[in-house]
Amino acid sequence: MIRKGFTLIELLAVITILALITAIAVPLVTSTINNSNEKIVLESAKELIKASATDVVDKGYSVPYQYKVEDNSLDYQAGDFTKGLIVVTNGNHSFVENLSTPKYCINGPLNDLNITEGVCTNTDYNTYKSIQDIQNQMKTEANLLFDDFRGDFYLKGNINNNYVSYSGRTWRIVSFQDGMVKLVSQGTDTEAGSKNYQEALNYLNGTFYNNLTSKDYVSEVSYGTGNVTDITASSDPNNVLAAEETNHQEYKVGLLSAGEFLRASDGSSNFLANGTTWLLTTKNASSGYYLTNRTISSAVLTTSKTVRPVIMLKDYIVFTGTGTSSDPYVVK
Repeated sequence: MIRKGFTLIELLAVITILALITAIAVPLVTSTINNSNEKIVLESAKELIKASATDVVDKGYSVPYQYKVEDNSLDYQAGDFTKGLIVVTNGNHSFVENLSTPKYCINGPLNDLNITEGVCTNTDYNTYKSIQDIQNQMKTEANLLFDDFRGDFYLKGNINNNYVSYSGRTWRIVSFQDGMVKLVSQGTDTEAGSKNYQEALNYLNGTFYNNLTSKDYVSEVSYGTGNVTDITASSDPNNVLAAEETNHQEYKVGLLSAGEFLRASDGSSNFLANGTTWLLTTKNASSGYYLTNRTISSAVLTTSKTVRPVIMLKDYIVFTGTGTSSDPYVVK
């Protein structure tokens, strides 16, 4: 006898199999659609950033230049962006802050955008400053001096508005050179402990540098490493700097020099006086100088001292904050 139709058990089995297939397939399809939508939004965001940078160049604006998307100040508006901030900086380092669509929130630099589902909640945008902006501000406050010998601008005396937050630590601005800014750590590096002179430099350009966040912000530059045979509290900073400049070494992370410390001295105040640490300046092949608060002393290079890192940040860096200890400049 030929059977027609399906039994109840067979129908239930088919329904169960279809339900399982649906349970597996629907999330995969949904995920694929979401991923595709996110890629489209991210590509639109990248094009918006690029268009902003082009607009800045075409119109001759100084950077960092900020566009608020809701102001409709750009001719290019691809993507369904409803609000957000576009910050154009030098080079290929422009970024967005809380760039929103009805479904997504986007943050980060051009080449590393982060997208999350949901509308951005923060609309209190930062005001960003360039290195040049900070330099100009310090000029007007009369605590930034020009050095004819070095051709840079340096800070002198009791400074209270040169604090910078970067890579999880507090730094102090030492000087401005060739569009970059030199920073010295406010305190010694606790992980380094005490090291001899060469160990300190090896550690700074190895472990310490590798642990920095956004390492491409740090420029490898030439540090003066010439010998200075004698240094006292009354030494002329320019004479010390001239001796240091007779030899150079390229470092990603260096140390404060004796000439820089002397140049920042102003009577009884010197914002660089902090702790007992190696200075980069050497006395001869076997001896170097170290700083004990406000005093420069010498010791054999195999002696162990603490380490206070120095870095140079590149000119495309932008900051928020006012530079005080309670509201330091924050590197973006």
